[in-house]
Amino acid sequence: MQPRLTFLFACLTGCLAAIALMVAAPHYAGMARTMIGFYLGVAVIVAARNALRRAGP
Repeated sequence: MQPRLTFLFACLTGCLAAIALMVAAPHYAGMARTMIGFYLGVAVIVAARNALRRAGP
């Protein structure tokens, strides 16, 4: 598997872990929201870069 794809899946898994943290421990909801924002942001950037590489010449 390509390293970029592996990193994308790792970011999405981190986001899921943050959602689980928010559900399991509501007193950590602020930290979990920050983690979700970070992981989703990085995942979107990586996905966009992968899409641009495939669309390129």
